[in-house]
Amino acid sequence: MNTRGPLFVHPKGLVKRTTFHTLALYANELESRVAKTDVDAGQLVQGKEFIPVVDAIATVDKAGKTWALALVNRHPSKEVACEVRMKDAPVDGTYAATILAGDYPEAYNEIEHPARVVPEKTQVTFKKGVVTLAPHSLTIVKLPAN
Repeated sequence: MNTRGPLFVHPKGLVKRTTFHTLALYANELESRVAKTDVDAGQLVQGKEFIPVVDAIATVDKAGKTWALALVNRHPSKEVACEVRMKDAPVDGTYAATILAGDYPEAYNEIEHPARVVPEKTQVTFKKGVVTLAPHSLTIVKLPAN
């Protein structure tokens, strides 16, 4: 358990690490069915390696009434504008969201700072389909079906 697992147990209690919060968000905030998702994102470059700056998954409940989008901005220091379309229509409006992000890429929870990186309930606004994602963050947005 204490070898970089999601929980760090110590004599005075336990610390929920960022991996704990990520797993909990995926388990509790996403819906039961995965939908087809196309992601077209810029690339992060590390030496000869390339990885999309944004990763995403769309899920929907069994009734098709509630959607949950998980949007990951992998950029360590820059916000990223992300366009979301459903059925070819841009998402527009303000929606409930949960964001997991630290104040710097290497931020983590430890005994002295057990709540440095924790999920925050908030709202995010899409304008003509575009939402801004915080650096090095996971954002889960709840949307009603159109």
